[in-house]
Amino acid sequence: MKTFNTAKREIQGDVEIDDINFDGEVVIYGEMPTPAQLEVAFRKAAASESPGNSDDFEGVVKFKELMDSGKIIPGDIILISNPSKGEFHPISDLVPGNYSHVAVYLGQNDIGEHETIDAWANPRTPLRNAIWWPKSYNNWCVIRPSKADGSELSEEERNKVVDFARSTEGCKYNYMWAKNKVKLPVDKDKSKFYCSQLAWGAYKHTVGIDLDPNPGFHPKYAWGVAPQELHDSPHVKVVAEYYKPKSLDETGDIQSISE
Repeated sequence: MKTFNTAKREIQGDVEIDDINFDGEVVIYGEMPTPAQLEVAFRKAAASESPGNSDDFEGVVKFKELMDSGKIIPGDIILISNPSKGEFHPISDLVPGNYSHVAVYLGQNDIGEHETIDAWANPRTPLRNAIWWPKSYNNWCVIRPSKADGSELSEEERNKVVDFARSTEGCKYNYMWAKNKVKLPVDKDKSKFYCSQLAWGAYKHTVGIDLDPNPGFHPKYAWGVAPQELHDSPHVKVVAEYYKPKSLDETGDIQSISE
């Protein structure tokens, strides 16, 4: 295992994954995965892009009802976990916390589809139909960031967040999860993001809301921001969340805020 100082230099430096030699499997700072581990996980995940849950899966039905109700608005953040297909598990097992991936809801496109964007390796930071998430993951949670005083963002402010998120389409994936450095303005050839970093940056670099409850170094998350940290931020509220039942005799647990 590498020494603390060596690992620290690699995290802080602007290095490409091909330039790093980890000499085997290494976990830096407790639960944080290394770039090499992430690359392997994404290669396995890319081999199974088709969702595992059918249209009549309870989590899909409830998510669709929520979307059609208009309770989810552009700029909301979708957190997911427990992949519906085993091929996705390498990523989920590497991410600290209850949630393993993040997408930003962009609103409806020209043909009426609910659209999201998420940082991904292959394809690079794609736009996806929002229904893809409950079909691909068994558990989901929608959160809505607010201002420091608890007030909601204006439509103009939310549009800024959405525009930033949309501008990252096609950007490379950032394998350096242990830090939060973002190259601005967004450049598709130079700017890189991991999933929670994209959502965090969309708020931090447009309306000044920092959704990272642990800024600076944290022994579990290093200098990065994890999906779980977005959920734990004091500047978000839960719009709705769903957890797949553990047995066929149970119904899924879904909670929503009041209108």
